[in-house]
Amino acid sequence: MKRELFNYLDFLLPTHNCVIIQNLGAFIINLDISTISKNGEVQAPRYTITFNPEITHNDGVLPSYIMKIENITYDAACNKIKESVKRIKSDLKINRYISCGNIGSMSMNIDENIIFTPNRDYTHPDYIGLYHTGIRRIEDINESIDKEKKYISFKYIAGSVAAAAVAILLFTIPSVNINNNQEVTQSASFLSSISTSLSLTNKEVTTITFPKVETPTQRLENNQVWEKPARTYYIIIGGEESKSRADILLSKIQNEDFKDASIIESPDRYRIYVASFFDKKEAELFLEGFRKDNPKYGTAWLLSKRNP
Repeated sequence: MKRELFNYLDFLLPTHNCVIIQNLGAFIINLDISTISKNGEVQAPRYTITFNPEITHNDGVLPSYIMKIENITYDAACNKIKESVKRIKSDLKINRYISCGNIGSMSMNIDENIIFTPNRDYTHPDYIGLYHTGIRRIEDINESIDKEKKYISFKYIAGSVAAAAVAILLFTIPSVNINNNQEVTQSASFLSSISTSLSLTNKEVTTITFPKVETPTQRLENNQVWEKPARTYYIIIGGEESKSRADILLSKIQNEDFKDASIIESPDRYRIYVASFFDKKEAELFLEGFRKDNPKYGTAWLLSKRNP
């Protein structure tokens, strides 16, 4: 059952973002957004898994899933989880290490504190197939265009000069004896026409223009389009399995503590939150201060939800 427990956890995390194993701790998924380095390297977005041993109450997600999959009662599912947790802690005390399947591993230090090490290669279903890539800077693109422009101009000029040289050789090597005055006149006339043609060719080449490259900043200024962030981060302080029970809990929280608290619905649970953010760092800073200022809600946690 111990191995199956972590397999269930691996399946539930992408859907619920946070799954609590009673008397063990909470496994939480956090999003690391895509970043661009100074040299143009783009890091693909990815999810990381964290573990909070302070959150140990039963939120009902895991036992409800086991009840459905194994076709047993809710109480039987809770008992299975309880026995599995006992074995996990026993194995940690003996071996100091256990594997948690695809999500990572656990170990116990000399103070008997559980340490979770996430799997760095964990791939969220939303980001399967995404890899690191790179983009060229606008300065590099403009430099490349300038070099290409110079190369094209030189190529046309060189071609014109070569053609003129060949023509001069052909016309200055007589095949029959002709009058010297006539030969001088013909040569001078031809050289004059070649010089004129080459001058016109050079003028045409130097007036070659290229389309102006519009930078992303210019595009944003022209269109002024605001893109909604990919995810919203909620400060969760409670939850219930049914809408009616969640409404009762929400009413109590609004009357006693936070009048602006609200409910966010997930597939099989109704969670109560007191604040929401588009920026993960802002949400984490708020959560840290919230826990200090509200010891009653010291188990509050951060829920990351993908925006539609």
